[in-house]
Amino acid sequence: MDLVQLLRRHAGQHADRVAIRLAGTSDQLTYGELDRRAQAVAALLRSVTSVGDRVALLFPADPDFLPALFG
Repeated sequence: MDLVQLLRRHAGQHADRVAIRLAGTSDQLTYGELDRRAQAVAALLRSVTSVGDRVALLFPADPDFLPALFG
């Protein structure tokens, strides 16, 4: 099982639990939100790339990084 499959499974079982919280802020994402946002990133990347293409993800340390990583 890879990380994306693990996230999808956990989101299905515990969608309302907090998955990530940025230290020192009130920013957080639940597993369900993380999964939905990751799926949105994946769909966007599929629409502008071809299989085998490489992409670079440049994000500050904030909750937007993980959905992009899982997407």
